[in-house]
Amino acid sequence: MKFAHIADAHIGYQQYGMDERFDDFGMAFESTIDDVIEWGANFVVFAGDLFQKHSLPPAALSQAVGPLEKLKKAGIPFIAVEGNHERASYSDRYSWLDYLVKRNLIVLLTTKFHDSIADVTAWDGSYGTYIDIGPVRVYGLQYMGTSTINAVDALAPKIQALGHTGYTIFVTHAGLTQIMRGSAGVVPYTVLSQMREYVDYVALGHIHKPYERDGWAFSPGSLETCSIDESQWPYRGYYRADVNGKEHAVELVQTKRRNFVVLRENISDIETIENLTTFLLEKVCNEIEPVITITLTGLAHFNLYGAEWDNLRDTIKGATKALLVRVKNETVTKKDEIAFDSTRMTKQQIEDEYFLGAAGSMEEFAKMDPTIIAQSMREFMNLVLAKAKPETIVAQLTADLRAAEKKGA
Repeated sequence: MKFAHIADAHIGYQQYGMDERFDDFGMAFESTIDDVIEWGANFVVFAGDLFQKHSLPPAALSQAVGPLEKLKKAGIPFIAVEGNHERASYSDRYSWLDYLVKRNLIVLLTTKFHDSIADVTAWDGSYGTYIDIGPVRVYGLQYMGTSTINAVDALAPKIQALGHTGYTIFVTHAGLTQIMRGSAGVVPYTVLSQMREYVDYVALGHIHKPYERDGWAFSPGSLETCSIDESQWPYRGYYRADVNGKEHAVELVQTKRRNFVVLRENISDIETIENLTTFLLEKVCNEIEPVITITLTGLAHFNLYGAEWDNLRDTIKGATKALLVRVKNETVTKKDEIAFDSTRMTKQQIEDEYFLGAAGSMEEFAKMDPTIIAQSMREFMNLVLAKAKPETIVAQLTADLRAAEKKGA
């Protein structure tokens, strides 16, 4: 018996407001399903967040229905739990996952609780907590947020009491506290481990980082890159599990997705914008249509504003045919290099030095008197701290800018 464990497809996510990224998420799911079918899986467990949000454009629904119909045609059940992103709003009683159930495209496992007691029932075609696929039983727990620990505590003894002797899977849209502390929808491994004697495989989701614990609890990560942070985990995708009795062999399979390139470079030793362009192109020259994020740090010896900045970004985009190039400027100039000596400078002096340096380095204020701009920055800070009315702040800033323009001219 073979099954695939997938999570966090986030279909319908139009990242950066780009149609191409919307399509990327749909294609990542479809290519994964195609791979699962070719591999010959007997069923799929999906650990939540099929969709990016509970309200969907028609194109996003189509991106899910197409691959799911392929699975149905191949006779491969798709067994899912609800994630936090796709939950119906409080005013709705029906979600798009419910629609997919009505279409007989998915099995949606849900556990209801009454007075902290788990109500565990077999799948009846429209509702249930568990389903049997041959000798394998799959239990499901939807996203429970801050109630996750209590939900696991309530469900565990019910699973034990049912006494299934075959291979058992527990799938939930949750992660381990040890991986993402302080987040809702996580559970300590010690709490989860109470199921160890009667659950053979724990299928996790929610946290987009791939990880596994003790050959027992697994999280495959997100199919596509939902945030820059996820680019540090390129080897993620879905798990293939080959079950023999109560034993399994598990393999993480990397899936197809658009490449993200994230660079953070100190440019203190680079003397010209031309040399910087060459330096960065060498870093990204082998990438194909990626999303590129570059953060520049250190001391800048040349202008990084206006036309030069636009040319840098456009040159990188043209050379790589990148979908998107984002360049963040965290450099300082020599005007910014203020030697703060707290033993000899007051807090106000340090702030004044900073405001003056900032005013002098900003191209937007190049034709204005930097001393007035620096004074305006201080006034703005004081007004905000004093919780002044917005119209008061706007009026003060407008007057300051006019005075700076007049004196600068």
